[in-house]
Amino acid sequence: MDEFAIDDFNWLDTAELKILAPDGRETNAGLIFSGPGHSKTRQQALRLHDLRQLSSPKSLQQLEAESVLFIVERIVSWRGIKRRGEDGELVEVEFTRESAMELLGIRGNLGCSHSV
Repeated sequence: MDEFAIDDFNWLDTAELKILAPDGRETNAGLIFSGPGHSKTRQQALRLHDLRQLSSPKSLQQLEAESVLFIVERIVSWRGIKRRGEDGELVEVEFTRESAMELLGIRGNLGCSHSV
């Protein structure tokens, strides 16, 4: 296995997180995340700064959705993400904010109206 240092990612515009099958096999699927200098990362930092100015109580459901949104906002795109259709055939899932939220366990808007 090749070694790397986590700070090797500091200057990348994007980095890919490869998806493994449930049994640990490698797949051709991956999530492409924005790096520190990417425009999505800068937009997220501005949004989070604005959120800190507001302090209102939130439900556990809202906190979970915001945590997932934090990750979704950094996804630039993905490849090879599929789900089974009604006929059992594998169908490519287009990258959208909603499909990324669902992939990470959040269904519906849950009060997160920020665009990705």
